[in-house]
This record gives sequence, structure tokens and C-alpha cells, in this order.
Amino acid sequence: MAKTRSTAATRRRQATDEDLERFAEQADSDVLGCRSEAHNFPKPSEIGWNFKVSGSFHIRTFTCKDCGRATRTQRWDIITNRTGVVTRMDYVDTKMSYGDGYLLPAGSGRSRKTQWREVVARTAVVGKKIQIEVED
Repeated sequence: MAKTRSTAATRRRQATDEDLERFAEQADSDVLGCRSEAHNFPKPSEIGWNFKVSGSFHIRTFTCKDCGRATRTQRWDIITNRTGVVTRMDYVDTKMSYGDGYLLPAGSGRSRKTQWREVVARTAVVGKKIQIEVED
């Protein structure tokens, strides 16, 4: 009988708030916005349905309009008739890639959106005077 690994051994390391705070000190505000919320990729109506052929797949690439460091690449299987009219189009998959200055340093571990939201808020507010309105 094969040995199974314990759950604790297979769990990935979670990034600490200190890891995120060190990163946030030197990161662009656009990167922090995307890390704590979501990327702003262009809509198909903004960029059209243009493809590049790579092997047997048709590729569409989008870059985040806010941070400029996240790229979404979609692969499609497109069949056309002999006149070039699309007769069938099937989605295959999507891959994300990130440019320099977006990911945490190697070995820092994985981070969660909620961690990023907290770190971004703390770095913006802690040590500063803010106005708080009280609702009746």
C-alpha cells in the first residue's frame, strides 16, 4: 500500500502580512490596486476579435489596462471554410502571465485578495488622520 502525504505537508506556504507590506512599500499604486481588487482587461468590443496563429491554435492576448503587468492569453480552436468564414469556434483555455514587479519574491508563499485589501488599506491609513462620518 502506497503512503499518502499528510495534508499539512502538501499545503503551500501562506505569505505573511510582513511579506506583503515589504512588497507594498516599493510597488506601484496600480499594481497594488490590481492585487487587492481585480485586473481591468479590455472588453472584446474594445479590441475586436483578432487572433494570431500559434501551432494549431488561434491566440488572443489582453493586457491589464491598469497595471500593465498582467497578461491574459486565450487559446481557441477555430475552423474556417475555404473562403475564410468561421464555421466553428471552440474555447480551449486561458493562461495568465505577469511582468516584473507584480509577483511576490520567490519563496514568499501564496497570498489572498483579502490579505492584499488589508495591507493596501493599512499602508494608506495607518499613521494618518482620517475623517470618519457617523450615520444617525
